[in-house]
Amino acid sequence: MQKTKLFRVLLSFSLIELNRLLRFIDDGQWHEQNKIKRLIGIAIGLIRENAAEKVEKEEVWNVLHNDEDPYDDVRFRKLCSDALQVVERFLSSEAYFNDMLLESATRLKALSRKELAPLYNTQLNRVNTLISRFPERGSDYYHFRYQVEKNAFTFRQSVLQRFKIANIDAILDNLDTFYIIEKLKYYCEVLSRRTFLKHEYRNRLIDEILSLIQNGEFDHVPLIRIYYQIVLTHLYPEDESFYYELKSQLKAHNSILPGDQMKEIYTSALNYCTRKINQGKDEFILEAFETYKQLLVKELLYDRDQLSHWTFKNLVVLALRLGEYHWAENFIHEYKDKIPQQFRLNAVSYNLAQLYFYQRKYKKVLELLQTVEYEDATYNLGAKSMLFATYYEMQEWEALHSLGESFKVFIHRRKNIIPEGRRNSYLNLIKLTLKLHKLNVHEVQKITSLMQKTESSGQEIASANWLKEKINEKLHYSDHKARHLSVSRQA
Repeated sequence: MQKTKLFRVLLSFSLIELNRLLRFIDDGQWHEQNKIKRLIGIAIGLIRENAAEKVEKEEVWNVLHNDEDPYDDVRFRKLCSDALQVVERFLSSEAYFNDMLLESATRLKALSRKELAPLYNTQLNRVNTLISRFPERGSDYYHFRYQVEKNAFTFRQSVLQRFKIANIDAILDNLDTFYIIEKLKYYCEVLSRRTFLKHEYRNRLIDEILSLIQNGEFDHVPLIRIYYQIVLTHLYPEDESFYYELKSQLKAHNSILPGDQMKEIYTSALNYCTRKINQGKDEFILEAFETYKQLLVKELLYDRDQLSHWTFKNLVVLALRLGEYHWAENFIHEYKDKIPQQFRLNAVSYNLAQLYFYQRKYKKVLELLQTVEYEDATYNLGAKSMLFATYYEMQEWEALHSLGESFKVFIHRRKNIIPEGRRNSYLNLIKLTLKLHKLNVHEVQKITSLMQKTESSGQEIASANWLKEKINEKLHYSDHKARHLSVSRQA
């Protein structure tokens, strides 16, 4: 039973949605209604009891037909198909009635016939009240206002008000605003994708739109101004003032942004911070961390009430780089249950290992990394590089060299999975760390040369900040030792 499409679809529903579906089918009228209702009810019962794998299709058929008809696979699949159509209608109904603007606009359109004028006017008053009280000012809001004004225009035409001043200005203003918000939204997506996709998107009229915005035509629409700032961060990434203006606009107009567009906008700000961090602008670590925390508070990081293990990892890394160890530890334990079950163990053990590494609790790092086998290549690479750095910190030189060799073999064997640039970054880490270990603290010129090579080679190096820190420690070891001896003699 668990292999049927019907069951797989219902499995994605929350318990609340399943309960609403049961109420929905009680009111419906469909072909073979009773069997459809019973089939959906059986599937929901199996989901609740986590017993689908124990029940075969034939058993469900026998229950539906009281053991009177032999199993017919064609008829059973047809029944499942009919049940899926009922589920689709339920989802459509949910989407419709949960969208206040869509439902109101559709009702207004239905009442705009001449003979329903009293009902139309009452509904129009309700809609105008809704517009005045509606908190969000996203593209859907302006599309809704366009539909309302368009319906009003059509209604007035039908009742012979043709010679009165029409609301065409309002129709065009709302249509333009909706259109420009959507054009800017997708232009931001185009600009974001051009860094990794070689494709020329057709984006007609975008230059004219940007010119209108630049001339102040839409200064009264906060969302247009916000998207325009995102565009500028893409077009002129070196000018950081556009990012800070975006941040200011977000703060000023946070309350009127719809959830989905708010998430997109904050993600754009995060992506800008990430690009700056990758360029070595460490001040953007705090910017990214604070943005992530705002998204966390607003519950915009979740997808179906779950937190991506990559987002979980990103937040922990940012906190650790800022020295927020207590925050990182609390976050790991408080939000671990939000991670999807199949990724949870790896995500928690890996991020705890990172926390212990930053806290210099190297024995705890070893305990975690030596007992967990990571299936994901990214986790595996991160865990091996962390273990490699841990051996260096603990001066476990034999283990360091041994892991270095096995790590290289691991990378080469996965050349079809790991991109070349990433493979080279880890190979560079291994090569340069082992070279650093072999250098004597008195070989200042060679250590300096290694530092210069690390900073100016243009090559990607995994854990580059940690490696530079270790080179600096060895480079200044003699100075620290000399100062320590001088102080000792004076005492």
